[in-house]
Amino acid sequence: MEGSNYLQLVCESVAGYLAKHHTLNKKEQRLLAYLLDDSNSMNIGDVCRSLKTTTMTLLTKTRPGLFRKVGKPGSELWNENIRQALESGDTPQFVVSRRVVFYSGRR
Repeated sequence: MEGSNYLQLVCESVAGYLAKHHTLNKKEQRLLAYLLDDSNSMNIGDVCRSLKTTTMTLLTKTRPGLFRKVGKPGSELWNENIRQALESGDTPQFVVSRRVVFYSGRR
């Protein structure tokens, strides 16, 4: 339980930083936080239910907007943005101290 709360805090912190620096709207920010947590289901229905949006909005507006601004998951741009967010100083110190595990994709 503690690990999932920590991971959620990390994801929200990174998403908040990137939202400020890439002018993400609220739906894009929530989608980013959702995608950063690899324990979340990637089933389109689960994503839409969690983000309280429709499939059409997710696929035609939110996701393309997020990927255009931040990059696609796994791309160099995506990884660079995540790294910058973790090293920014906007992230709480106890989150930064454990970021290596998060950034490398291992828990």
